Amino acid sequence: GTADTTVPVQQSDDLHALFHEKNSQDVTYLRIDGAGHGVFRQHASETVPAMREFFDRVLRGDGK
Repeated sequence: GTADTTVPVQQSDDLHALFHEKNSQDVTYLRIDGAGHGVFRQHASETVPAMREFFDRVLRGDGK
């Protein structure tokens, strides 16, 4: 999240940009405003559906 004091959000932003620069085909990045380091439980309404969709797509081959 943008309020993370453990891992600065800029590091996540930079990694996301690097994935795109290297033409990574399947990247999902949730940048949650005001969230700290423990975003998975605190923002489960956003993170759980995104993780399910990603794993369905990548592991099951749904979509592309």
